[in-house]
Amino acid sequence: MALSTRQIVHLHSANEAELYLTWPVIQRMHEVLVDSERVMLVPGEDWVRVRLDGDSDVRLFTSLVSVAIQANSAAVRECHQPVAPCPKHRLTSV
Repeated sequence: MALSTRQIVHLHSANEAELYLTWPVIQRMHEVLVDSERVMLVPGEDWVRVRLDGDSDVRLFTSLVSVAIQANSAAVRECHQPVAPCPKHRLTSV
């Protein structure tokens, strides 16, 4: 899923997705994201990984997609800066 030319969501498998939330949003929501135990964070990364093993995970993912859209909407309007590839992609392409 992309917002303009900026990718903000992609699936790695049927039960794992990544979202481009941006580091400021991740910092602001850090406690909630960690407490969910379904979201995996990598310090300093703009991407978060979400496990999708049940209905509640899908609801969490859907809510976070909304957050990702809001977090990236202003950046898309301002300029088209490239988004760093997701951490998992960087690991598999080295």
